[in-house]
Amino acid sequence: MTKIYFNSHASADLYASYNFSDEYMGLYLHIDSLIEVDAVYKFILKNSTGTQEIKDEIEYQFPPHADFGWGCPNFVLKFDVLSATNKFIQNGFVVVDIDVSLWVTYSYPLVTSPILPVAQLLYESQKYSDFTFDVEEKEIKVHKCILGVASPVFDRMFNTNCIEARENRSAIKEFDFQTVEISVKLIYGFEILHNDTDTNVVLDLYRFAHQYEIKASLNAINKWFHSLSMSKNTVWMLISFSFLYDMSYLKQECLDFLNENKEYAASFDGYEDINPEIIKEVFRFVGSKYQQI
Repeated sequence: MTKIYFNSHASADLYASYNFSDEYMGLYLHIDSLIEVDAVYKFILKNSTGTQEIKDEIEYQFPPHADFGWGCPNFVLKFDVLSATNKFIQNGFVVVDIDVSLWVTYSYPLVTSPILPVAQLLYESQKYSDFTFDVEEKEIKVHKCILGVASPVFDRMFNTNCIEARENRSAIKEFDFQTVEISVKLIYGFEILHNDTDTNVVLDLYRFAHQYEIKASLNAINKWFHSLSMSKNTVWMLISFSFLYDMSYLKQECLDFLNENKEYAASFDGYEDINPEIIKEVFRFVGSKYQQI
């Protein structure tokens, strides 16, 4: 384990872990800190002759006191690692290099912790609002100082000489009114996500947060996914979504659920709408598990 000090009040404990499934070797980074930590890290596996290299780069925001690791569940085939021909094993060990970049943002907690009630009052009253979203012929009044801190995309828009910045309004056509309204409320600190929140609504919120790079919202939604109970009605929708947005944790949860409930892998509504490559990977995963029985 390695300890990193950001300043006299903030530090983080870093450690890596691995696991072997029936088919793959997975690699994960764990960060335990009192504050949110943004991490960009790369796992690198080289053989002893330097002729082969396997690597994967990940970007993730670790929440405070994270009790889970984030990484690559299918980093490399177990067969490839253990094969003597590939020479990944050196003196009885498999050596993996980890290149990690970390940073913390102190401005965000100042916005979302001490003044949350004030932010919500500002949103509800619309007092001092200085920007407007036009969505489906309706208006949503917001405050640039709050959205600019939450989203680098909005921050750039507010500080350039574009027509939106000059007119202090922007038309959003990619999302419906409900998605934009709830997404904005999430930025202002409203408690939006609950166990009974509709999955389709959450997926739309994730799309909005991803497009506008709202890390705090993405983090909150990822926590919601971690507590989600998988079902036959949602698993194929979620696994397609996880492939589209490269959400390794959610993808693995879906694969495990389909492996435990093979009848949902063999027959489901909307078969023709699923990417064939996703269906192939599910069948490969479930098939490999079946051969081990």
